[in-house]
Amino acid sequence: MKMKMDLLPSQYKCVPRDWRAIIILIVVITIIPAMWFGLQKYHEFAIDKIGKANEEEIKELGERITTLTNEIAQLDNQLGKAMISREKIKEINERIDFFNRIYQKSFSWYDFFDKLEKLTPGEVWVKSINIQGDNLKDQKFTVVCESKEPYHAPEFLKNLMMNREFAPPDDEKNSVFLQKVEINQAFGYEFSLEFKFFPFKKLMVEPEKILLHLKDQTELKAFVVNIVEQKKQLAGGTFNVDIVNLDGNVVYDQVNGIIRALKTGKGFIKISTSDKKFTTTIDYEVVK
Repeated sequence: MKMKMDLLPSQYKCVPRDWRAIIILIVVITIIPAMWFGLQKYHEFAIDKIGKANEEEIKELGERITTLTNEIAQLDNQLGKAMISREKIKEINERIDFFNRIYQKSFSWYDFFDKLEKLTPGEVWVKSINIQGDNLKDQKFTVVCESKEPYHAPEFLKNLMMNREFAPPDDEKNSVFLQKVEINQAFGYEFSLEFKFFPFKKLMVEPEKILLHLKDQTELKAFVVNIVEQKKQLAGGTFNVDIVNLDGNVVYDQVNGIIRALKTGKGFIKISTSDKKFTTTIDYEVVK
């Protein structure tokens, strides 16, 4: 019988080595410094990159500021060249004020100058036109004229007084005034006329619609309305009346301004000013 015995004391025996653990430990000890070194390099790289980016942004902003500064300088230069003197601004403002005052709703400046030209006698020249009053109702015109003969002044005055648009419809008093005629050494004679001008803007008729029985009659009235809403009745014979009868229903007596019904029926009446500038139409009907 054989027996196998190990008589060597245990403290003298070699402990078995765990090589796997040793290898892992060596790897870990190696990796930690490498990671620290790598992180340090990345940190330095990131800081450098941020610094360069900031420098580029600052440079870009500086270029933009320079560009804007140059543009502002150019605009200041152009503005300096475009500046208008105070005297010129005052003149422009005076012109604006003038046109603001004379421009009024429904005011016909063409009519004004057209009529003034037609009423101006020969050998008379308009030197200037002055306007007083800020509204149409109170507005007055002063026309300064030059002429070769002194009698041209009363002739011009007479022409204006005969034109109904140079006097308020509700005021039959003389609204055209002639200033003193003076000698103008450079030309001949100089005078001024003061007047109002209210051009017509529409034609009205009363009644607005006519309803008659057989053999009845009614008066037809025509009115002109000016730009300040004043109206004036036109005398008989100073306006035109055209009756459109379908079968001869009514007739118009121009002398008396009367419409007479002859037979039943319908139609319309066209009324116009003597110059045909303003026209209006009304309907009529004749019943039994």
